[in-house]
Amino acid sequence: MHYLVVGVNGVGKSTLLSEVSKRTGIPVLHGATVLAEHMGMALDYDKLRAMDQAFTLKEWESAAAELARVYKDRPYFLDGHIMNLIGGKIYPRVGPWIGLQDAMVLIKASPMTILKRLNADKTRGDRDLFPAGFNEHHELAVIEDHQQEMEKLFRQQAEHYHLPNKVIAIEDLGAAADELEQFVRGTPR
Repeated sequence: MHYLVVGVNGVGKSTLLSEVSKRTGIPVLHGATVLAEHMGMALDYDKLRAMDQAFTLKEWESAAAELARVYKDRPYFLDGHIMNLIGGKIYPRVGPWIGLQDAMVLIKASPMTILKRLNADKTRGDRDLFPAGFNEHHELAVIEDHQQEMEKLFRQQAEHYHLPNKVIAIEDLGAAADELEQFVRGTPR
């Protein structure tokens, strides 16, 4: 099973997936790393954000197809995005690549929890999502809008591709890990 796990930057996807990977033995693949390797470049979030987004989506389509081919019968968690937040603007990242997955999971948290996580780790290149001059009120509003739009798009894509899907709140890591593990174990193969 190929599980596409999405959520806004800072929601806690990587932390959750690391925990569930330990429990299930299913490897975690990070979408940005897969894309950078496919493009023959070192992972550089600023470079990826500065590129034409239509171009990177086309490259991602190719990278995702290769990933599905390489992992044909082997499971993975793909830590990725169906929308990117770049400079306070939202860019959808949907296409046929989603249909190459077997199930979708959306991870959610309160906007304040997400903002705290983003602010706690400014050293990561994938955490600088807002234009200069945004205050906390603006950032929270952008996160809330981004998360709402992502959930709407998530539901549309899951329905469009007839994928089993699950929305998980991650306010409690242990409970969220239990919920994701149960979904994985209960998803028909």
